[in-house]
Amino acid sequence: MPFAYDVVPYESRPYARTHPGRLAALATLYGMNPAPVDHCRVLELGCADGTNLIPMALGLRGSEFIGVDLAEQQVVAGLEIIGQLGLKNIELRALDLTQIDLSWGKFDYIIAHGVYAWVPAAVKDAVLRIAVQNLAAHGVAFVSYNAYPGGHLRRMFREMMLHHVSGVNDPADRMTQAKELMKFLNAAIDSQDSGYQAVARREIAEILDRPPNVLFHDELSDHWEPVSFSDFMAHAQQHELQFLAEADFCDLAENNLRPEIAEAMAKMSVNTRLEREQYRDFIKCRKFRRTLLCHKDVTLDANVKASSVRTLYATSQAMKVNAEEESAGVSAFCAVGGAQMKTAHPLVIGLITRLIEAKPRLILFEELVGEFGAGNAEAISEVLLSMYGAGLVEMAAWRPEFATIPSERPEASPLARLQASRGLKITTLAHTCVEAEDAQVRRLVTLLDGTRDRVSLQDAMFNPTSSAGITFDAELERNLSVVAKLPLLIR
Repeated sequence: MPFAYDVVPYESRPYARTHPGRLAALATLYGMNPAPVDHCRVLELGCADGTNLIPMALGLRGSEFIGVDLAEQQVVAGLEIIGQLGLKNIELRALDLTQIDLSWGKFDYIIAHGVYAWVPAAVKDAVLRIAVQNLAAHGVAFVSYNAYPGGHLRRMFREMMLHHVSGVNDPADRMTQAKELMKFLNAAIDSQDSGYQAVARREIAEILDRPPNVLFHDELSDHWEPVSFSDFMAHAQQHELQFLAEADFCDLAENNLRPEIAEAMAKMSVNTRLEREQYRDFIKCRKFRRTLLCHKDVTLDANVKASSVRTLYATSQAMKVNAEEESAGVSAFCAVGGAQMKTAHPLVIGLITRLIEAKPRLILFEELVGEFGAGNAEAISEVLLSMYGAGLVEMAAWRPEFATIPSERPEASPLARLQASRGLKITTLAHTCVEAEDAQVRRLVTLLDGTRDRVSLQDAMFNPTSSAGITFDAELERNLSVVAKLPLLIR
């Protein structure tokens, strides 16, 4: 019987949270001594076609990467890209991850994104066995999984869809009919029970928004088993692994519990980090976790100190928003994830404004000290840690190199050029994925090999006449600016 992921390929993408630069930053905050990002070994379980791992290998030539997946066709596709890019520091292997043993050596970072909750119990156990036996002394393991209690909602609709498509074997028909059921339910839910209607329609909207291949491998798969954080950690502790953090620092209970909630938990004897994490899941009705693990014998400092950010880089995807208090010196900021902040403190406003203006470039802590004054070093570290915990700032232990201003002969990432020639999805040098819907921008990216100046690019890009009344050089510069901001340019 063909493997399900070969029948219906799972469209993978780069996951910024799994990048060693992000993992090393969190390990540093909790007192670990992680391997240098530019000289480490990385293992990814369930790597698909290497879309997440290949850009890491491209940007970190001094590190070694190995990916494993049972979907042979996807691995072959990834190996083709690796060959075209001429990468020598990455290997993809088509095999069952249960075959990984001590002979593979130790890895500084082990990634298992989208594996644990989608496999049989024996493979779940193998994921954590690998996470301990193949993890370096100060290594970090990333394991994502569907979580309870929010998983109960998804399971409810999974059971409805499985009932509806029982007896339907063709994958395309299963996906189509499952979505048709969701559309039917969305229209038919009785509005008399407004509580159920609100919950159901929100869940149905998420299902309808998912790509068919994701639906096929999640709700319609043979193995799809959410797990509570407590049960997951009990399993991890059996393998002598301990909780380090969540991949999103702002997701940790210690950063986002209102004082009155923390006090109420204490009265209920909810006092340990693990217990607070589980109870926060109850409060949030969490559906998904991205948990970081390390060896049990590693000494962690759960009380993160502001001074720990002083070796890190910072960036912000937040935006300044109009505030009624602007005239009173108050500025308001909002992050993509919904985090908000209003402040009148000049240093806080100055720091986040500087990070926003510099994005996508990350700024080293010492650079910020140089700009805002050595006397403010302690305050800067406290502000950065606070905004990191609130979800307004991201921290990393490594800064990718890219150009924000196109050179005389612009050069885009070779991976971006290859991807632009094939479709809409392009991996940025910040390890994110963008959809380049503008065909002209995609065409431009394919031409940016570092050999063409502006005149050559204009000749290749534009017709001799312009019906829009726009000069060629202005249009070209505008598109080059778009490419630079994504960011895709090496120079």
